[in-house]
Formats: sequence, C-alpha cells, structure tokens
Amino acid sequence: MITQFLIVLLIFFTAFYLSQLIRSKIRDFRFASLIRNSLFFIPFLLPLLLTGAPSISFEFEKTFFLSLLLVILISLLGFGILFKEYEVYLNTDVYYLIKPLPLHKLIVMEFSLIGSAIVEEIFYRYALFEMMNKWNAIFSILVISLLFAGVHYLQKDTRKSFTLKTYLILFFISLGWSISYIITGNILIPIIGHLFFNLPNIVITFLQYFVPKKIQQKLEV
Repeated sequence: MITQFLIVLLIFFTAFYLSQLIRSKIRDFRFASLIRNSLFFIPFLLPLLLTGAPSISFEFEKTFFLSLLLVILISLLGFGILFKEYEVYLNTDVYYLIKPLPLHKLIVMEFSLIGSAIVEEIFYRYALFEMMNKWNAIFSILVISLLFAGVHYLQKDTRKSFTLKTYLILFFISLGWSISYIITGNILIPIIGHLFFNLPNIVITFLQYFVPKKIQQKLEV
C-alpha cells in the first residue's frame, strides 16, 4: 500500500508539473482559457486508473445528514474567517471601476471553480484514502490535509492571492471533509462541502459579469 501510495504521488506531481508547464504556454487564442483549465483537472483524475472511479451512494442515512451538516458548517466557518477578503465585492460602487467579465471567461471560471471542487475531492478524499485504508485514520487525515493545502501553494494562481491564513484554513477544513468521508464513505459529502467553500467565489465571479454589464447599460440610457 505504501509503494502504491508513493507511485500515485509521483504520477500526480509529475503530471501536475507538466500540466502547469503546458498551461503556461497555451495563450492568445479563442479556447485557450478553457483548455488551460481543463488541463488542470488531469493530474487529479490520473490516479483513478489505479483505484477505479468512486461509487456514489444516494442512501440518505442519519450519518449522511450529520456529516453533511458538519462539512457545510466547516465550509461556512472557513468562509466567515476569510469574509474580509470578499467584503469589498458586496459594495456596488466597486463594479463601476471594473469592466464586465466576458461571457466566455465567466463560463471558464465557473467551470473551473465547480470542476476543481469535484476532481480535488475525488483525488484527496477518495483515491488517496483508498490506498491509505489500512493506515491509522488520524495519520491519513493529517497527511491528506497537508497535501491538500500544500498543492494549493504549488499552484501559481493561488500562490499569488493566498495568505498563510488561507493555507491554514484549507488545512483545517480538509480535516473536516476527510472525517466526513471516513464516517460515510460517500464522496458526495466532501464534494458538497468543497462547493460550499467555493460558493462565494462562484457568486462573485457571476457578479463581475452581471453587475458591471447592468451598470454599463444604465449609463448608456
């Protein structure tokens, strides 16, 4: 199991580095952003060649709802701590200063925010846990949460905008998402938690498209 785990990490980090390198070269044509964002998903999905795809359970037992509540509360807590970073976007005046986000960029960014929540949870909470199921549970959760926060540091885009506080929050919410997966064995739970954590960015991205456009239309009247 340790050997398989190390092989998967080697495959992941090699693919991750190559995807970063290739993505940096893909620019200045119509579908460049879509292709770049799609390439981001590949390293997270490659381990499924060894583990197989996760099965999704729709059996809503008591543990499902308790775990769902846990991940939503943890995600909301993480968002609450980072609220100051989002607060500026609640002020309509800000949107007078920015150009409307083009529709194709809106689609690509929303695709990235939603897709990353799904593929990252499949990788961290499913694929890695599958290879660590005989390890000590606490140790497994800590390793996966360190990887979760650490890989975000390796991403150029997030490294520019994230602070130490952000990485600590990522580590701690990952602990909660991992616990929820161990309790239920249902990958839907951490995916929902991750989507809730990404929800402010999903909403803000839409506002950057919608509000400046409305302001522009209002000024043209």
